[in-house]
Amino acid sequence: MAKADFAALNARLLADAEQTGKEARQFANLRNAAAGSLRQKDAGITAERTLRFLAHGWGEASTVPAETQSAIVDQFRAWGFAVADAFARVEDERGAPGIYRADRGGPGRAPLDIDGVVHKVDRLDWQARLGQVARAPRWAIAHKFPAERAQTTLSAIDIQVGRTGALTPVARLDPPPSAASSSPMRRSTTSTRSSDSAFVSATASSSSVPATSSRRSSRA
Repeated sequence: MAKADFAALNARLLADAEQTGKEARQFANLRNAAAGSLRQKDAGITAERTLRFLAHGWGEASTVPAETQSAIVDQFRAWGFAVADAFARVEDERGAPGIYRADRGGPGRAPLDIDGVVHKVDRLDWQARLGQVARAPRWAIAHKFPAERAQTTLSAIDIQVGRTGALTPVARLDPPPSAASSSPMRRSTTSTRSSDSAFVSATASSSSVPATSSRRSSRA
């Protein structure tokens, strides 16, 4: 789901709530919006949501159409599957940091929420030789962008009473004026430093995004 589609969906949910007099229920971020759309019992509601599928890999296969990751992705594109426009191949490991630096300022500009770059060894035979540890392949590494940070205003502190009677202070925060984050933080738990003061640290992060929307580069 693109950022513009996410904003339009939340605006439509708010408008529907105002018309019916019900409490507005909006999605906090793109991941929740996409997952919630797929879990709908009514397929018609899912069809109304602007979801996108970007092909970037494959599962178990008896055969593959090429010998490199980049060539297979090119074949996906030739078959008519949507592929991320930012997918790129570099000739060696020296080109990979350049892609990261070029995209590091990109989360606010990209149509999809991305949280970093995934570098992959391009040749499939080298991928097989490198293997993997547990669920982490040795032939791929994620290079995350730094979390977005913004300054905001603490407007109030509410006290929540837990099931066991424990009291937890919860801060109400004004959404920071951040264009890069699709889900600005509005509430956060607080911690007491002393008997007469409290502090809260809030970081709005744009890291909650499916891997298919992250920019990917392959290296030989």
